[in-house]
Amino acid sequence: MDSIEPFKHPDGSWPVLESRGRNLLDDPDVQGFVVNSREITELREHEQELKRQNDQLEVIRSVVSHDLKNPLNVAKTTRDLAAEDFEDPDRREDVPEHLDRLGRALDRMDAIISDMLTMAQQGQRVAETEPVDLESTARAAWEMAGGDDATLDIADAPTIRADESRLQQLLENLFHNSTQHTESGVTVTVGTTAVVDTDDDTSVVGLYVEDDGPGIPEDEREKVFESGYSTAEEGSGFGLAIVEQIAKAHGWEVEITDPGGARENGDAPDTGIRVLLSGVQVA
Repeated sequence: MDSIEPFKHPDGSWPVLESRGRNLLDDPDVQGFVVNSREITELREHEQELKRQNDQLEVIRSVVSHDLKNPLNVAKTTRDLAAEDFEDPDRREDVPEHLDRLGRALDRMDAIISDMLTMAQQGQRVAETEPVDLESTARAAWEMAGGDDATLDIADAPTIRADESRLQQLLENLFHNSTQHTESGVTVTVGTTAVVDTDDDTSVVGLYVEDDGPGIPEDEREKVFESGYSTAEEGSGFGLAIVEQIAKAHGWEVEITDPGGARENGDAPDTGIRVLLSGVQVA
């Protein structure tokens, strides 16, 4: 009889034990069952990390073979057309248009490669956190990823414990996602839910980023965290996958819900989404 089960240690941790039992009822010296156990917590963690790395390699393979290949083909074709038109005086005026298209293809490849590198880094577990001013980090992220026609609203922003750089990366991806899928005029709100005290004497909140854009159908909300999933023509499909990886690296849970609050007439908002990060520790 073999089993692998976690058990609760008196110190509150949950180590994993591998146990093997033997029936020795027929042994006159024992006349009972013998169970040998060993702790394999570290081994299981290594196995999970190896699986995560293998999953990331599969994502990268998929992107290189498909998503990256598409703009590469566009770049090659456009380069050939530009070269042909340059040789023909009657068509030389079309060269700038080809070069613009070539530039867009190169920018697209650069964005995809950057996102892949970010995913490889952000999957790593956050070893240490520090007190982070949520409002200043959100404004720094907005400066990098906010749209020209969009508005940032800070509803409630306490000091939280996080890796500041990776938190900013998470917010940048959420802001970019909100502005990318809206033509203009979107309002993006950053806030937190009510403070909850936990059993280990810490206080946690839910950190949310919501917008009043077109929203996401409920039957697609689980898919948006899959690597490569995007409804935007120029999206890499890695934005929310990166958000989920950074959240999990902090030990947070992430989900998509309807926006909170209500309109002045009491009706719930009929557009937009809220990305909610649960389990964020207050500093």
